[in-house]
Amino acid sequence: MFPLTAAIVVIWQVFVPVALVVWVLLKRCRSTFEALLTLAVSWTWFLYIFYVGRWDFTSHYLRYALLIVLAAASFACLYKAYKTPFYVPLPKATLFSQLLMLAVFAWLTERAIAGFTPDSQPIALDFPLREGFISHGGASTFINYHYSDKGAQKYAVDIVRLNRAGMRARGFFPEKLEDYAVFGDTVFCPCDGTVAKLQDGLPNQAIGESDAKNPAGNYVAIACDGVLVMMAHFMPGSLTAQLSDTVRRGQPIARVGNSGDTSNPHLHIHAVQGSDTSRLLSGKSVPMLFNGQFPIRNQLFQRSE
Repeated sequence: MFPLTAAIVVIWQVFVPVALVVWVLLKRCRSTFEALLTLAVSWTWFLYIFYVGRWDFTSHYLRYALLIVLAAASFACLYKAYKTPFYVPLPKATLFSQLLMLAVFAWLTERAIAGFTPDSQPIALDFPLREGFISHGGASTFINYHYSDKGAQKYAVDIVRLNRAGMRARGFFPEKLEDYAVFGDTVFCPCDGTVAKLQDGLPNQAIGESDAKNPAGNYVAIACDGVLVMMAHFMPGSLTAQLSDTVRRGQPIARVGNSGDTSNPHLHIHAVQGSDTSRLLSGKSVPMLFNGQFPIRNQLFQRSE
């Protein structure tokens, strides 16, 4: 993670939630209405961060710790406001600014939640790793940057794995590929099918470098159930299948690497309608279900045995 990106993530996912907790705890509300408005603004703002934030950067566990702390602060706020009048007029500027923040973050949160369900018919797949964490996934650009793509990657999913600290890697500035928990993990075939196209032999990219000429890096495309399922960024030499091989669900097929146009080790997977391998990156995208669930950002998965 670049220093500026790290600073933004820490401010947005640590300092802002902590500031909301402090605001809720220390604000002296003159009425129950003011307390409720304060809580409404705080919760819509926090829930937006809760759903949209990249918690694999700062810790999946911190996400829920902040949720619990804000809930406790909210009870304390309501307790203090219990014996106050229900309504005392607020300064117009204060009322307008808080209602505006409430409207903005309520809309943003709704836009994120709207991406929790697929908006077209999905294909059912097995989860392709033993365990993983969705860093990009869903039917909204708020939780999946791929969704802005007009072609094959609209419903693409990026998967990492969390370490014991609930983070994708050791520290904010990992220097080695091995610092990432998912690096080297076995990739399993997510469906029964036939290997329609593959690429192997491209090197892993060092942190901070990428291969724009080979965006997918080492990859495999499997024809199954009328779609092509593409998995990318494999470790060189790790592919175990050959072109035209028949593959089965749960079959080990490769290992997670950092080949291609990628900033860090992760598994990329997307599905394309039809069987035309020339349209792997330009065809019609198909949503995917893993173990019967639509994958969205910050969701944990395990492979069903």
